[in-house]
Amino acid sequence: ITDEDWKKITEQITAVISDSSLAGLAAAEIDDNKFALIHDSKQPADNIQEKIENIINKDNNKEETIQVKSKTIETQTNQLSDHEASRALYHTIEEFKEKGTDLETTNLKAGYEKLVENNADRYTQFKGLIERVDFDMRFLSVTNCKTDEADHFEVLSRMKDGNIKDWITFGEDVGLCGDFDLAVVERTLNYLNYKAGASCTKFSINISPQSVETKEFYKKVKALLDQNDFKSRLMFEITNTNNIQNVDKVTAFYSRLRKDGYKVILDDFGCGYRYHH
Repeated sequence: ITDEDWKKITEQITAVISDSSLAGLAAAEIDDNKFALIHDSKQPADNIQEKIENIINKDNNKEETIQVKSKTIETQTNQLSDHEASRALYHTIEEFKEKGTDLETTNLKAGYEKLVENNADRYTQFKGLIERVDFDMRFLSVTNCKTDEADHFEVLSRMKDGNIKDWITFGEDVGLCGDFDLAVVERTLNYLNYKAGASCTKFSINISPQSVETKEFYKKVKALLDQNDFKSRLMFEITNTNNIQNVDKVTAFYSRLRKDGYKVILDDFGCGYRYHH
């Protein structure tokens, strides 16, 4: 098979796998010529494999056909919606890869099933924490390098169970990061209203790039901010700017906040902070 022919075959395989996945959005190429998808019982694995084999061998004139290897793992995520289950399973694949497993069919099942179960439970737990705003806050003093004086306090979240970095990574993978960031905004505004209302202390709130890439997130943030008047005391920091996928959407978000009268800081890769007025 020539490279050009194989490219066409791969495109057809990708289409079949994508169409067979949940909502057509739960499939990915996880390595060279290795694909993973999440599907329900309405799409039997044998049928999907047969379609792929037919594509590969359709114009193959050789006597020996090309075999497709597959592995199916049944998971129990009945407590989650299709979207929630697919996001939890997506994180599972990412976690599985990160831990060094090569995803061969011979060793996939051993650790994967337990991870799926754990991450489905973890999704429900994280979602509950966000809905209850059940996390602690700490405040880190940020010094202005020019004046050597405290400029503001950065709001840091702390989970009562587990490392916050692990929770944030999980939230980004399963699509809950925006909900968590909104909860932090709400919690900070409550703190300003009821515990720090008499002071002039300034605070900055960290926002994930993933959160700001949707218009809905800005609308929800604005709805919270419009209930208060903390323009002179509240700023936002978009973190992990090296992970920004859509620069235009991020730019649109902080431009809207600037227009509303808030300062925005872009994380400058560990080199301090940068104001955008």
